[in-house]
Amino acid sequence: MRLFKFFTIIIFFLLAAPYGNAEQDFKEWLKGEQKEYSGFLEKRDKEFRNFLMGSWKNFEVEGGKKEDEKPKPVNAPVASEKIMGSKPIDPGKIKKIEKPEKPAEYPEQKTAKPVIKKVVKVEFFGEYLDFPKLDPLTELNILTIDKKGFADFWTNFASIDVKPVINQLNYYKDKKRINDWGCLLLARAYSDSAVKDRNTSYLITWGLMLKSGYDVRAGYDNGEVKLLYRSDDDLYSTPFFSLDKKRYYLFSDKSDSIKSYDADYEGADKKLNVFFEKRPLFITDKIGKRELYFEYKNKEYTVEAYFNPHTIDFMKNIPQFSLEKYFMGEPDQLISGYFVESIKEKTSGFSDYEKVDFILKLVQRAFHYKTDEQQFSKEKYFFPEEMIYYPYSDCEDRSVLFSYLVKRVTGLDVIILDYPGHVAAAVNIPGNIKGDFLKVDGEKYYVTDPTYINSDPGMVIPEYRDKKPEIIFLK
Repeated sequence: MRLFKFFTIIIFFLLAAPYGNAEQDFKEWLKGEQKEYSGFLEKRDKEFRNFLMGSWKNFEVEGGKKEDEKPKPVNAPVASEKIMGSKPIDPGKIKKIEKPEKPAEYPEQKTAKPVIKKVVKVEFFGEYLDFPKLDPLTELNILTIDKKGFADFWTNFASIDVKPVINQLNYYKDKKRINDWGCLLLARAYSDSAVKDRNTSYLITWGLMLKSGYDVRAGYDNGEVKLLYRSDDDLYSTPFFSLDKKRYYLFSDKSDSIKSYDADYEGADKKLNVFFEKRPLFITDKIGKRELYFEYKNKEYTVEAYFNPHTIDFMKNIPQFSLEKYFMGEPDQLISGYFVESIKEKTSGFSDYEKVDFILKLVQRAFHYKTDEQQFSKEKYFFPEEMIYYPYSDCEDRSVLFSYLVKRVTGLDVIILDYPGHVAAAVNIPGNIKGDFLKVDGEKYYVTDPTYINSDPGMVIPEYRDKKPEIIFLK
């Protein structure tokens, strides 16, 4: 229909041009129209449209694997007596992981700010970001949820020059320090601002991510468009289907099966990086606060901890990674700066053992225990910021925060103990200390369990004393 209109207007100009400047006017108009249609005329867009009109398959969606099938203790165990062992624990498999480089606090802006002629404001985690307003995008819609509807949508979408939008996505990806996952969320926010229809918005997001070079797919089920993506990371509890040994995860949705195409868009081969080592830079004037009360050596302490609500909202949208990912990277300045410095101040003059024990008692006593099933009805691992925000936490969440604080406050090395149904830590505390330990690379690491309430370094929950934990060693 649009091509028919295009050639009809050409004929109109040729017939209605009695004056000398008509030819020049027509040339200027034609130049603009050709520029507008350049995206549609791309060879890959024509081929992709033909693929969309071709064979579609029904893909069975798998529910998403769980990393640890064994249930966690319903209640946190309490050490009623100081029963200390003094023997080496036989470790199971040791997984050594290279530590990522510490990210710069405020990296230098690399992407120049694009010039926008017509602006639309897009809400994104508490801010309104400037994006180009493309009127043709607002007119897009999908008439039928089937392969013809998808092909017709692509015909219209590909005829629009969306490079200004993609340039702006890249600009904010750098400026706001967001990863590929954040870029996908921002593309979704932009698409929602362009159209009201949920299915059309998903398809605009699909188009923007394909044009940005990401291997994403679209499909449908029960009259709804579904968006899927390939990831660099192993994701847990996230539905997916497999195509040519590639795993495509379902974005923010559930489905038993999906109709989708078996074709690739030329140039869209990048996997989506979901994990982030650097925290996004979200601006807020409403910092959350939590006061942590606990007792250490018969003295009461209060430690103030803060969180950025927008960072928490961002983390709520992130799929679950493998366990070791939560021990990597650097929390935001509210944790890595203020919280760490507050603990350093309170433990000034303490020995290394006392500092470790102080942090252990803080995490054991100042945070209330509940399993993820009890709190969320699903598995959810926490980043350190989320430990401050949520009212309850379980074993791996406590071990993540404890390990980070020990490394930043004391500089001592920490390893992670991954038991079936339980996670703890062990610290390379110097000196001759009584207690159970593991030997890794010739060094002693004393068990420190932030879920074993009132336990000291070197104490193991009795039911785990004879079990071999897998060791996660962040080098």
